[in-house]
Amino acid sequence: MKSGLWLPSYVYSQELHRPTLFGNPSYKSSTHLWGYKLKQGSREEELNRLFVESAKPVKDEATKRDRSPLEAQREWRHEAEDNVLNLLERDGLLAPQGEVDKLLNTVANNLEVTNNIDEQIDLRCRVLLTNTLEMFSIGNTLVLSRGLIDVIPNEETLAALIAHAMADAMLPKPNQDQYAFSDILRLSPTEVLKQLSFEEGKTESVENSQKAIELLRKSPYASKLGNAGLFLKQLQSQSKETKAIDHPSAWK
Repeated sequence: MKSGLWLPSYVYSQELHRPTLFGNPSYKSSTHLWGYKLKQGSREEELNRLFVESAKPVKDEATKRDRSPLEAQREWRHEAEDNVLNLLERDGLLAPQGEVDKLLNTVANNLEVTNNIDEQIDLRCRVLLTNTLEMFSIGNTLVLSRGLIDVIPNEETLAALIAHAMADAMLPKPNQDQYAFSDILRLSPTEVLKQLSFEEGKTESVENSQKAIELLRKSPYASKLGNAGLFLKQLQSQSKETKAIDHPSAWK
């Protein structure tokens, strides 16, 4: 807050939906604090100041505004997102950023720009190193599995899948905020697949599909959605044969 004075900025609060020994909800908290009214230094303190002339104007740190509650919440959620991504990459489940990510990000950017949401949400794509057909979102990150990417026949089908994941990312998910607590993610590689959950509910899936269609209709891929539809129909028709890879054991 000023020289020699450190004050708290936030303490986060959340009820965690996980079983406890006594059957009660597990609870963690964090309170956001701002707007400290600091008194001005005394006249004696001013006599001890050293003034240095500079060609560049000195920035007045006193005019720096405090973070709003919404900004603090977004920062907390971004921290939760990074914590999960770092954990998955540490355990070899998430590929390091590379050329495939750039391709996915290009398609996502096409959807963002044509729908005028590129300034509202900063999306990024990553690749999950599993051979199952799966995708999910964590914060603003869209995660597609290697197995899913390998069977996508064309760019418009990829756009349709990314649009669905994008719609999912645009929905608030308070249950993911808990991952900003570092102790929640102290998991072994085998525990990661059992403890982390990114599965969307049936209602969310329907809403995401409807939102994805809206995004695609305004995109450069609007005239080629028939090709994406054929792929999804073919995948649905072979659901019994591909059950093992359509219903992964991870992220339940």
